[in-house]
Amino acid sequence: MTVTGKEIRIVSLLVLDTVFFLLEAIVGYTVGSLALVADSFHMLNDIISLFIALWAVKVKTSKPADGKYTYGWQRAEIIGALINAVFLLALCFTIVIEAIQRFFIAPEVSNPKLILIVATAGLLSNGVGLVLFHEHGHSHGHSHGPSHSHGDEHSHRTDDETQINSESYMLKNGCSHRISQYMPINVVGRIDESSNLLPKNNQAKTKAKSMNTESMFLHVLGDALGNIGVIITALFIWKTDYTWRFYSDPVISLVITMIIFSSALPLCRKSSKILLQATPHYLDLNRIVEEIVLIPSIKSVHDFHVWNLDEDFLVASLHLEMNETSHISVVESDANAGQINKCAFIETVAQVRLILHNYKINSVTIQPEFLAKEYAACEELT
Repeated sequence: MTVTGKEIRIVSLLVLDTVFFLLEAIVGYTVGSLALVADSFHMLNDIISLFIALWAVKVKTSKPADGKYTYGWQRAEIIGALINAVFLLALCFTIVIEAIQRFFIAPEVSNPKLILIVATAGLLSNGVGLVLFHEHGHSHGHSHGPSHSHGDEHSHRTDDETQINSESYMLKNGCSHRISQYMPINVVGRIDESSNLLPKNNQAKTKAKSMNTESMFLHVLGDALGNIGVIITALFIWKTDYTWRFYSDPVISLVITMIIFSSALPLCRKSSKILLQATPHYLDLNRIVEEIVLIPSIKSVHDFHVWNLDEDFLVASLHLEMNETSHISVVESDANAGQINKCAFIETVAQVRLILHNYKINSVTIQPEFLAKEYAACEELT
């Protein structure tokens, strides 16, 4: 089984974090330093996050889509990120309660020199982690999600690389503007990235990083800042004789808690929205609909939904009410009466697909609704 570079980085950081979590927790409880204990819990959360990330990488590659999980395990990382974020928020609450108690009863912190040594070693370990994931982040560019495979590999193209030539597609498939090509009225069009409506370009792929990798980088950065705070506290307690010097320990604990909270809350919100299939905040569906209805063959759009399969892969479904004259061909033969011009519909789908692709929507299900004159008469009677 091939081991990827990402897996090697995760395992390396996992071992390192486990060692320093045990070291900081034992020393923190022994000398009575809440700041060091808080930092160790932050590192424990990193360990859980790394386990989840490693599991997500394995399960996404080893369990492809099937009849039970038609999208595979594409959201494994999202679920892991949500669990991780909820754990972090619970940890923040625990540390805040303990810190508040220490403002009223400040226990003496013994052996600040040992705290300084452990915190410095922890800072060095987090420096290693920052190097690992900082390089990983730069190798993936500055986007906000990974390139995923769903069924066949989907090529994520930029706007200037996306060109749809409906005419050449129709000619290639034997279609022309003659009315001898038909398809049933209840057709449902499914147009994905793998469709021939879009040209193949295997070299054009979006460079991105996954949500869990980004969250791990934030954890490592937060740990490093926490270690710096613990070092300052240890030096302050060690080198000064102020009677209130021990209050610096709960103060730094609250600072570390704020660092944890600042990364946990956005992660929780982002992963929850994906699992709730909310429309991405940067998309204006009304604006997209306005562009689609400018196509002459389309009368209106309804039941339009756009959601994230994961943090980068967008999925959409919509119903198109077609203009009758654009797709209902006048056919003298009773056998073909009321049927749809296949090539005209394919051309319309290509135009809709291009609009949606410009908004980085990767997979689209289109359901057309045709209203012929003979069906309109029935509607008037009801």
